[in-house]
Amino acid sequence: MRFLILALFAGIVPSISLAGEPLELMKTMDGYEQDIPPAQCISEMNGFSVQDINGNDYTMTRLTGVANRLGVKTKSECMILLTYLKHPDAKIRFIAARAIESAMQAYPEGMSANDMLKADSEGHRKMIKRFVEKIDKLAE
Repeated sequence: MRFLILALFAGIVPSISLAGEPLELMKTMDGYEQDIPPAQCISEMNGFSVQDINGNDYTMTRLTGVANRLGVKTKSECMILLTYLKHPDAKIRFIAARAIESAMQAYPEGMSANDMLKADSEGHRKMIKRFVEKIDKLAE
């Protein structure tokens, strides 16, 4: 659905450049709805778990590793990931939040797992607001 919206938007406003990296990031994130890459080391196999929409468990360390390997650094990538913070699947929200955090260090003392996982909470809304403020200050 996101691809269709972007394609239509790009057709209406031809001056917008759809770079390869943001589209690849969207494809990767949408792919995570079906399959998460395997753990890369033993530490990614240990820790607390997040249950996805299908009832599968994923360790937070594994999801953090996946987020870090996305290599998000730019303002446009962070803005794309903002759209995933309201995703119905907790593992997708977790990956998006950790990837944004790795790019901007909005929470140097650490983030609350509840703020990432409970999309209807006040903490989640504050996290998004803090991310938006930090993203706005990022240079492209």
